[in-house]
Amino acid sequence: MKRFGAFWLLALLVAGCAPPTPACPAAPRIVAFGASPNIMTADALRPSTLTWDTRDATRATIAPGIGEVPLAGSLVVTPTASLTYTLTITGCGGVATQPEWIVVNPAGALGVKAFRGMNNPAATEHVRVWVHAQAAQPLALIEIVVETPSGNETFTCARTAACDADLGYRAPGFALTYWARATNAGTTIETPRFTFALSK
Repeated sequence: MKRFGAFWLLALLVAGCAPPTPACPAAPRIVAFGASPNIMTADALRPSTLTWDTRDATRATIAPGIGEVPLAGSLVVTPTASLTYTLTITGCGGVATQPEWIVVNPAGALGVKAFRGMNNPAATEHVRVWVHAQAAQPLALIEIVVETPSGNETFTCARTAACDADLGYRAPGFALTYWARATNAGTTIETPRFTFALSK
């Protein structure tokens, strides 16, 4: 009986000395996710390389059609039409996603693409928001049009292949619709309209 009691005493002492379960790390972050090239025309299709990097994640997937991937890496894709790839990462700290668009314009068309960015997607405080437009070549004029509840604003860049619209720091719940127009040699095209809202 004494031996049995000593066994349980030893077990309790060992349990009490066990190291605490490590705390969950920070929420998973997507450091980078992009495609290069990310804009082309149907008469000049070529492979595009997806590149990504993450932090504090345990699993990463890319959709559509790719599935599970390493937490950082690159992959060559061969789109034949405009497509949105979405990187999703998970960890004990939550889930994060980020889209990347590859735009395939009609043969002979001007190419322009618009997308948004944030300096801290996981923040609960104000974050800086911007919209970036990228063309395949320098154009006479690129305009970014942003619609917000407080009104519309147009950002203009001339004789360039890229344009940025800095919307400043915005609070959770801020929503906007945005698109880009490109003009060259008297021809104007527009991207589709995209809607985005900061998580509350």
